[in-house]
Amino acid sequence: MEENEKQEYSVNTLLKNNSVLDNNIELIKIAEAIFEYTQFLLDDDGNITKTGNLNSSAKEKLNERILELILPEEIEMDNVLEDEI
Repeated sequence: MEENEKQEYSVNTLLKNNSVLDNNIELIKIAEAIFEYTQFLLDDDGNITKTGNLNSSAKEKLNERILELILPEEIEMDNVLEDEI
């Protein structure tokens, strides 16, 4: 590829080619869901600080969503201590 050629990357392509995820389909799906939910939160101006970051409420929502995706179903969210997150 020449220097001036622009290569297109999608989130799916980057995740599937990530050596850390090692083609683990379950982890890739979780990562995709986290990315999509983050995009959803960022689309709402009410979730964004003046500097363009997620505000504390949106961060809390994102943390809850991540826990929903990675915790086994038999563990209830109420039993997870805040300092473990």
